[in-house]
Amino acid sequence: MWGKLHRELIVITIISVLILAVSFAFNFSASQKDILERQTYDYLLDAAHHTKVILHTEIQRQNELLDIVLRNAPRYEGQKDNLINLLSTVSNTGHFSTVGLTYRGQKTLMSNGEEINILDQDYYKRALEGEEVVEGPVVLPSSGRKVVILAKPLYKDEEVIGVVHEAYDLDNATKTLLAVLNMQQDRITMIADEKGDVIMGIGNGKQGNFFKFLEQEAIGCSMTEQDLEKAIANKESGAFYYTDIFGETQYVVFAPVEVNDWYTFQIVSGTNLLADQQMLNKIARDTMGKYFLLICLCFLVIIYIWRQIEKDRLKQINAEIEGLRLTAGLMEGCMFEFDLKACKFLIVKNTGEGAAGHNTEKQILEKLGGFITDTIAEKNSSSLNKYFHEEDSSAVQKALTELQRAGRTVFQGRLHTSDGDYHWYRFYMAVVFDDKRQIKRVLGNVLDINDTQNKFARMQHKAERDPLTGIYNRAVFEKYVNEVLTDSSKRQHAFFLLDIDDFKNVNDSRGHAFGDTVLCELTANLERSFRSSDLLGRIGGDEFAVLMCDITSMENALVKAGQICSLYTKGAAKEGLKISCSIGMVFCESDDGAAFDDLYQKADSALYKAKGKGKNVFVVFDENML
Repeated sequence: MWGKLHRELIVITIISVLILAVSFAFNFSASQKDILERQTYDYLLDAAHHTKVILHTEIQRQNELLDIVLRNAPRYEGQKDNLINLLSTVSNTGHFSTVGLTYRGQKTLMSNGEEINILDQDYYKRALEGEEVVEGPVVLPSSGRKVVILAKPLYKDEEVIGVVHEAYDLDNATKTLLAVLNMQQDRITMIADEKGDVIMGIGNGKQGNFFKFLEQEAIGCSMTEQDLEKAIANKESGAFYYTDIFGETQYVVFAPVEVNDWYTFQIVSGTNLLADQQMLNKIARDTMGKYFLLICLCFLVIIYIWRQIEKDRLKQINAEIEGLRLTAGLMEGCMFEFDLKACKFLIVKNTGEGAAGHNTEKQILEKLGGFITDTIAEKNSSSLNKYFHEEDSSAVQKALTELQRAGRTVFQGRLHTSDGDYHWYRFYMAVVFDDKRQIKRVLGNVLDINDTQNKFARMQHKAERDPLTGIYNRAVFEKYVNEVLTDSSKRQHAFFLLDIDDFKNVNDSRGHAFGDTVLCELTANLERSFRSSDLLGRIGGDEFAVLMCDITSMENALVKAGQICSLYTKGAAKEGLKISCSIGMVFCESDDGAAFDDLYQKADSALYKAKGKGKNVFVVFDENML
């Protein structure tokens, strides 16, 4: 069997050698100028691809920051200081951004506290129609700066009530996003719209319009302006060269970046390269040497042919790998590349010291290496809780599925720390597949977002809670009650509306400080009396509400109401003052069409009856009360 395989290998090798020899003869017969031109165009095509990857990555990053505002702004509606803090926090988290929030028909509230008017701006009107907008360049009237605007609609109850937007400074963006691509002094990089108006550019690419730039610079061109405009209008990629006013040949590649009608133009001077005979000779020698070495290896080491075939098949993904590495290098945090076969990190960059009490970079990488090995290499999804908080497991599992399907993903979660606590990180991951579509390597970036997450958690808690009693305020309580009522499980609930009897007399006779003590003591009694799964809220003043969720029987709720009526506050006992409360009750079921306003109206009617019966009693609502 081995002899037969050996003969087949020899036949394959001879055929391969003949094909390689013919290919070499054909390529070497071409002019050295053509060889260099092809390499130049390949180089520019890679640069165009990298430009698109970097632009999309940054737009995605900025959109994620705007999503933070979209999620949290509805909670702070009408609370100017909280909204400014939210906008300022997001603006400080992003790069080169000024974040604003514009409610429909109102002036814009900016992250620095200023108010401006953008109601006539096109991007504002488009976002109000439900469109996610990327528009640029836009000249800010206040400062004259050129910016790219990102705008997204702000929804409330499935209606657009405003627009969240940011002004992305073009000068800073250009320096950061495009400068890393401009590795050679003779390179020009532009991003322009379909009409040629330049949005951002590096080197001599800081022009007003690409077509005017070409008209001024080019004497002769291999592609007419009409053909170029037609190709761009058809969303096509292409390449051409022209001779500039100094007699030098300039090579150009153009390609859409898939943002609006924007295009990238990559230009490099080839005259000096073509005139360098030593470089041309080196290209010829290197080409001959590679073919000669390959032919010798084919005859001397036949068994290694299959490895060479595998390498050739994987060459096509090298450009994407380099692009991912470049993109990760632009990000903050720790960049890494992990080899699944060797189960070790090949590259680790941008590492630093961990915060006191939390994971150091070394410990993060140890956990990350274990996580990748267990969940990706060994496909053991049951080990997720070993690394992440159990509440984040579903999100992490979804991200792993997306990674296997699409080759890349972004997710965030709380990673176990060395002291047994949790710490927030954002993870950017991409994978390299082999020819059998098995994951070979994992590339990515780990970013510490713990301070930002905790700050938003504190802000959210402050916005949701009553400042005196610490239980839900009316708006949040109403929201959670409505969520329970829309559940389709047909569970039964009891709604309590409580009011302290003669509370005005308490404030008048003992003072508001004592009244606050009474409210806090009543809250403590309610928290002890009800389950952690029940909802408690302060509706206003001395009025409280409780939703006793998923009750097994009405009798249990009635007993609970009687117990509450019999409670007296500790603060009142010390002062020799008897304090009681009256309760209005209503029973309901999930998914029966009721909402908070319905329950409140019915319970308020029952509470009114309870007050009329002498107070310190509870009354259950019936339809005759309306």
